Amino acid sequence: VSVSVRRVAAIALAAALTAGLTGCGTGFDAGTSTQQASGSGTNVTYNGIDLRQILLVAGPDGTSSAVMIGTIVNTGPDDVLEAVNILNPPGSSSYIGGTSTVNGTIPLPSKSSTRVGFNSEDHVDFHNISVPATSYVDLEMRFANAGVIPVHVMVVPAVGSFIGIVPLPMPR
Repeated sequence: VSVSVRRVAAIALAAALTAGLTGCGTGFDAGTSTQQASGSGTNVTYNGIDLRQILLVAGPDGTSSAVMIGTIVNTGPDDVLEAVNILNPPGSSSYIGGTSTVNGTIPLPSKSSTRVGFNSEDHVDFHNISVPATSYVDLEMRFANAGVIPVHVMVVPAVGSFIGIVPLPMPR
């Protein structure tokens, strides 16, 4: 067998091994094609509202609480975040509070960006929730104009850059 035939065979074998070892041939069900939202947060764009890096940070051990963090960008007309509910698992209660809230809502002026929960006085906190860190929950965010936006978010532990993120004290 000539040197050129062996060289072509070696190159073909190397190409086949590379495709197989890198997962290029795993099809539409590959892990990289079916990933859920990452630990850096879920992003959703809907009806003039851009939700960026939405996560839940688990509250201190024993508190059955969590804090939603992320940024809400309003590219549409003035709007209001009226409520956030956890659909799965059911049974939690939510509380919207902070310095710019109005009657338990967060005003979202047109062409604005509003941080929630992280480097912000405004919070969306959950109580009576029991979900382990690294699990996912289904949220439903209700806006006065944009409507209801479903969001699938990861729960992260309050470690690393999330240290110190805790729910606001419940009003009495």
